[in-house]
Amino acid sequence: AGAGVTFIFQNSDMSKPQAKNVWRGLQRGIQEIQNGNASTLRFEELYRNAYTLVLHKHGELLYDGVEKTIGSKLGKTATIVEKTTDNQLISVMVEEWNRHKLTMTMIRDILMYMDKTFCEIKKKMPSYDLGIARFKSLVVLHPHVLDRLRTELLSNIRKEREHELIDQALMRNCLRMMVDLDAPGVHMHSHSHAHNSAYSHHHVHHHHHNHNATSSSSSSSSS
Repeated sequence: AGAGVTFIFQNSDMSKPQAKNVWRGLQRGIQEIQNGNASTLRFEELYRNAYTLVLHKHGELLYDGVEKTIGSKLGKTATIVEKTTDNQLISVMVEEWNRHKLTMTMIRDILMYMDKTFCEIKKKMPSYDLGIARFKSLVVLHPHVLDRLRTELLSNIRKEREHELIDQALMRNCLRMMVDLDAPGVHMHSHSHAHNSAYSHHHVHHHHHNHNATSSSSSSSSS
């Protein structure tokens, strides 16, 4: 039945109510992907429905819907990360990041036509990039997450320098995530440095200090 919806509109205009109906079906598919149930979906059908919405000038409705659906899921992810204890924070953050990247890869596959046409014409961020940007703003930059995460990273780097055992692979993955997202307070010039503890410590600490100093001077100048 879902596939039939696509073909009804091939040679005629699609009204706003009809477009919203197609979007609702597509949104359910995206939510199933987000919930880890991708194996139950027919991706070709989801792709066709997204294609049809853009073809019939409902790209804005599709894009806005996708943005809200991504944001809604990431709001829940942020709550999970925020409630995580400090000693589990790096592990949970990396796990959620990896899951989100996989999710966004699958969502991008069904929104390829929107990305190549609507997003390029309207100068909008493609779906995958949008998902990554929202993970940064809603999860990593969450007011009760970022400082705690930096503290844990610094703590682990210090432990390693003092020859304590740490999970190096987990640290490397978390530092790489911070670099990929260009997160404030943690900056590396290249991925190859992500495992170098002395280098990492200098840059995490240096940029943490600079970030705080910049914030203070901004506050002073604005008051």
